[in-house]
Amino acid sequence: MLNMKIINRLTIGLIIFLVLCMIIDKESQDRKLVQSNVSSYLNNTSSISQIDNSESNKHFENEEEYYAILEIPKLNLKRGIYNYESKLNNVDKNITLLAPTKINDVGKDIIVLAAHSGSSKISFFHNLDNLNLYDSIYFYYAGWKYEFKVIAKYEIAKDGTLEITKEEAILYLTTCSEQSKIKQLVIESKLESSSKY
Repeated sequence: MLNMKIINRLTIGLIIFLVLCMIIDKESQDRKLVQSNVSSYLNNTSSISQIDNSESNKHFENEEEYYAILEIPKLNLKRGIYNYESKLNNVDKNITLLAPTKINDVGKDIIVLAAHSGSSKISFFHNLDNLNLYDSIYFYYAGWKYEFKVIAKYEIAKDGTLEITKEEAILYLTTCSEQSKIKQLVIESKLESSSKY
């Protein structure tokens, strides 16, 4: 009787171990796929020289392709952004490009990105509150690398609105506040420089 209990416990333990291994392997494969897609985007767009809006839209017609890449070195984050019309441009799947953002010329546009905070695998902005003034944020789009510097960090009411008062190239990142369930964190960053990659 005792041996049967030990065998059952060992069997259950082995099953749990195998399931955990499969979960870890799946997450590892997902990370590799994201890294591969980021590299592919950067390689494919680095050869693009002057692109007008119609060319840019043709290049990103396939909604499965990244529209842009967001990189935040301090947070060890480098992740693709999908076109606004894509079904993958969803906060429950990815970092989301919010309306009315339509990127035509990053040097002039206001870009608003949102993602979950917390501890799930889709919580891409879980450490966003670790950003400070003058930290760098990179946005890769259509063969150009845009460097933004954090100029403000604040919390606002979590009501689905963000008041935009500036008329210059600003990148906003927003997520739920870690401190209050009724607030959202906003990181405001200003365009500092751009270069071909």
